[in-house]
Amino acid sequence: MNAVKFNKSLVVRHLISWLLIIAVTIIIIPAHWSPFNTIFLGILRILVVMLCYYSVSFIAAPIFHNKKYQLFILVLLIIYIIYYMLFYLVDVYFSHFIFGGNPNFFPILKWSINTTIYFLALVLLGFGFFESNIIIQHIERENYIHQTNMLREIMFFRNQFNHHISFNFLNYCYSYVQKNEKSAFIIETYSNMLRYTLDTK
Repeated sequence: MNAVKFNKSLVVRHLISWLLIIAVTIIIIPAHWSPFNTIFLGILRILVVMLCYYSVSFIAAPIFHNKKYQLFILVLLIIYIIYYMLFYLVDVYFSHFIFGGNPNFFPILKWSINTTIYFLALVLLGFGFFESNIIIQHIERENYIHQTNMLREIMFFRNQFNHHISFNFLNYCYSYVQKNEKSAFIIETYSNMLRYTLDTK
């Protein structure tokens, strides 16, 4: 199973994580911009990051997991190009040409290096997310197999055990030793435990 599966707790964790990242992204945007510009750019940046992160998790990581390395390199390169172009659009076009940011934008080489390092970090996080889901699915599958085997053993025991004869015998013993309260109590307790075991799934 190479697909990433979401459950409720995973969705909640991701929602909280992305909200925190959005908050941090908005905070580091220059303070001289208006609140609208700050929020708008923060949302654009986080959308680019999310696109890259989930593209690695859902597309690139499963390909690598299936040992299709050449296809993996091609897909990762495509994701990087899209990520780079979108980030350039947000950081340069929106930030400096539309919202009137600093015209002396820092050197493109430095920006490219920073963006690439950020991309590599997202790749590592995406792979971690994918691998953790594989481990969780493996554990869930092992638990399911274990529960199934336990249920089969219980059903086998029930099929092999003639409970009518056993309960009739215990009732006979109980009536025979009824004067001895301790012995009668032990037999009754064992009978109740046996009945509970057989009646409980």
